[in-house]
Amino acid sequence: IDRVVLSGVDTIIEFRGARSNFETLGDRVASRAADDAAAAGDYEEEAGDKEEVDASGDEETGKEAARDDWQVGSIQFESIRVRVEADWSSDVVDFDAGGLSIDSLDAGTDALARTVLIRFLDRVLMAAAEQVDDDRLREGLMEKARELRDRVSRPDDPDSG
Repeated sequence: IDRVVLSGVDTIIEFRGARSNFETLGDRVASRAADDAAAAGDYEEEAGDKEEVDASGDEETGKEAARDDWQVGSIQFESIRVRVEADWSSDVVDFDAGGLSIDSLDAGTDALARTVLIRFLDRVLMAAAEQVDDDRLREGLMEKARELRDRVSRPDDPDSG
């Protein structure tokens, strides 16, 4: 795929106490990354115990193996609209976070989706931190972005989540 363009993406960041909806989403992404890494290790270990099967398909069914890899030249988000709300404030911040371009993606479906989502979350959280006046909210947004980066950079580290 040469290019995917997503235009007019609306995003809401909601804080309820110390938790946010983006934190919940980040938890899911990081958890899934850890699950995928563990599953890959289990698969490699299991595959080492079995006879080699032709990579072009399944011996028993004769079906060709499904390929799950993608090459994408770029994924572009145009005009990311962001709304930030917190239960401790009546202020609502609405702004256009601009765009985001993610280039040269070459991965399986899950890894590709995770990469795009992580970059999107990071972009939105950091752009929101630059826009808000409330210091508590700004620090919360920056902390969520740091936590997401830390967790996804070490998905196989049991202490990262």
